[in-house]
Amino acid sequence: MRAYIALVLFAVLIAACKPAADTENIVADTGMPAREDKGIVEKEVIEEQEEMAAEKTEGAVMEKSGSALTIQDRAITPTELTVAAGTEVAVTVNGATAHIITVNDDATYKTVANLGTLANGKSATYVFNTPGVYTVKSLKAGTVRATVTVQ
Repeated sequence: MRAYIALVLFAVLIAACKPAADTENIVADTGMPAREDKGIVEKEVIEEQEEMAAEKTEGAVMEKSGSALTIQDRAITPTELTVAAGTEVAVTVNGATAHIITVNDDATYKTVANLGTLANGKSATYVFNTPGVYTVKSLKAGTVRATVTVQ
């Protein structure tokens, strides 16, 4: 019995010495660490979704004359696109779901353009003048996103 009590007291002592959980740095209901820059968390989620995607369309190198991204319901093609600086890229929606399209600079995690709400058969364009990596995405369907690399 004494050994049992000593063991329990030892376990309590060990637990008391263990640092408390840092609850200030945990996002409520997610168990994930809080980040000052939410763009980092969003980028990590995007990368995980892309890795889990069953099918990826290979990106194509395009000339300055123009390039296109097509959204069909909850899929975008191509998912990766490489263009020269100064290239105009058209985004076209084909399908029943309307999409709110934004262009985000991956380096700053900021929206550089809001192309508006595009319904079936509608298009919008954006000229990528500055080299870098950008994400064209739908705010209505978070998995609908393409990476545009501007050289």
